[in-house]
Amino acid sequence: MTAEEPQRDYRSEYEGIIVFSRMGKVVSANPVARRISGYGNNLVGQSLSALVHPDDRRRFNTIVKPVRAGDKRRGEVTFMLLGSKGKAIRVRASVSQQGKEFRLNFVALPAPDNTVAHVLGQLGDEHGIATFTATEEGRIDYANRAFLRFTGYSTIRSLPALSGLIASPKSYRDAMRKLKQEGQILAEPTSVMTRRGEEISVNVSLIASRDEDGPQRYYGSLSTGHEGARQDSVVRKVLDSAKDQILALDAQYRYVVFNQAHANLMRMLSGKDIRVGDKIADCLPRELVAQARKELKKAFTSERYQKEITLPNKMILKTSFQVIRDDRNRVSGVAIFAEDISERKKTELKLKALNEELTFQNWQLAAREEDLRMAMDQLSERNFELDQLMYKTSHDLRSPLSSILGLVNLANLDPNPANLQQYLKKIEGRIKKLDEFISSMVNYARVNRGEITISEIDLERMVKAAIQELEYLDNFQAVKTTVVVNNGHVPFRNDHFLMNIIVGNVISNAYKYYNPEVDSYLRITIDIRESQATLEFADNGIGIRKEHQDKIFDMFYRATDRSQGSGLGMYIVRQAIEKVEGTISVKSTYGSGTSIRITVPNL
Repeated sequence: MTAEEPQRDYRSEYEGIIVFSRMGKVVSANPVARRISGYGNNLVGQSLSALVHPDDRRRFNTIVKPVRAGDKRRGEVTFMLLGSKGKAIRVRASVSQQGKEFRLNFVALPAPDNTVAHVLGQLGDEHGIATFTATEEGRIDYANRAFLRFTGYSTIRSLPALSGLIASPKSYRDAMRKLKQEGQILAEPTSVMTRRGEEISVNVSLIASRDEDGPQRYYGSLSTGHEGARQDSVVRKVLDSAKDQILALDAQYRYVVFNQAHANLMRMLSGKDIRVGDKIADCLPRELVAQARKELKKAFTSERYQKEITLPNKMILKTSFQVIRDDRNRVSGVAIFAEDISERKKTELKLKALNEELTFQNWQLAAREEDLRMAMDQLSERNFELDQLMYKTSHDLRSPLSSILGLVNLANLDPNPANLQQYLKKIEGRIKKLDEFISSMVNYARVNRGEITISEIDLERMVKAAIQELEYLDNFQAVKTTVVVNNGHVPFRNDHFLMNIIVGNVISNAYKYYNPEVDSYLRITIDIRESQATLEFADNGIGIRKEHQDKIFDMFYRATDRSQGSGLGMYIVRQAIEKVEGTISVKSTYGSGTSIRITVPNL
């Protein structure tokens, strides 16, 4: 994988992928995109707008703009992609965001069928007849050599529109009205203006049709009067050369005209050779008759009507119906143009599958990014805690040791042996403080690094054992402690070590921060359920000031100057509760007491 290629799986041999910046510069492209565009490795660095045909840029930008703005996750568009040598390739594409950049996935569509235009020009040149094609707006987009000679123009680009070529505006309007009503005009007398300003009388023939995935077009020819019969023959050959189905039916659904492509299809479907005057229902397979009548009935009541029809042989036809009107503007029949879009549908399904795959990959990428962000946040938090831990550990270990050394030096310098017991008692106090800190550090390490081990726990016995371990405290007798157990018969399972850490630290704080000015109490309530256990610790100790309550679970935080501990107790409690996927809540009023509620799952 090179730096110029998008990071993805290149299993598709037909899907082009272009990644572009918010400024519209191509930053990477896969081999398919390089091949289709013709730019090769030079595609990277190109402006995306330069790859879109000028006629399609406005529509393309309309689709891309909301994706860039974040209003839409994806947009789909069909446009002409301009290659390195100016060659236009029709593609169907989807645009989506990829991180800070954007991604264009596209598949080249089959080229439009120019058979009619090419055969029209070839046959016209062979017979000396001027032939051309024009858009629905009347712009001439193809003309053979005979047409250019006849009108005196040197190139197709220099030709005027049909409205400027036909000398009489009224004749042009009448011809276009008849063409839209009947679908064709044959040998219609009119006159055209040459480039030199000469007005020449001609017969014009026009047939309306549709290009693949495009607007309506007109295929026509010009001839002088003596060439009319020859022109009709050319138009007939043009009809038969088209690969699309072209036919016309009268009001009784009988064939008026059809081309060879339609005759071949009917022979393949039903084994019958159709003729002018046959009813289409008599020529169709039985399973298509009801659907054909339904669509024709709708077509005769609509000016224009389109429908995708799937045949028994799995061929999919994009069918356009257009009513034919007589001289009194009454509906006399319907013209039908049917285009085989089976391959296009397959391409659309492939593109849809690729879009779904892209959506899934984007979702996976977003999930991975979120996981990575969470991991980075956790790592940052752990690094911060580690920095604090190193600093506080060195300080809290050194402080008791320095105090002990100082007391030893004082004891050595004191000549009165009676003071020795006093020094030893103070040294013992410093050692106990040091031991308590080291125990907290060990618990911290075990909580963070140890694996959870599930076993059955007698919560009442664990709580009473934690109370008994604190009997050495000077103020133990000053706090009246009660333990109430609800549903004690329900078995409780969780990690014994972590639960012991939680219970021991919370009970220890209740004794350490009792209120000597009142009759102190600690009430412990245990409620065991099949899904969870709830432990409530309520005391009337000194309480916690409001500004400290949201910080008591921080590492090394002390909420009162009476604190003689390591500052790790409640931090370790929170870590242990999170590890067993439990919850803890604290309510406290300074001077009145604290209530702690802990809920842990019964595993």
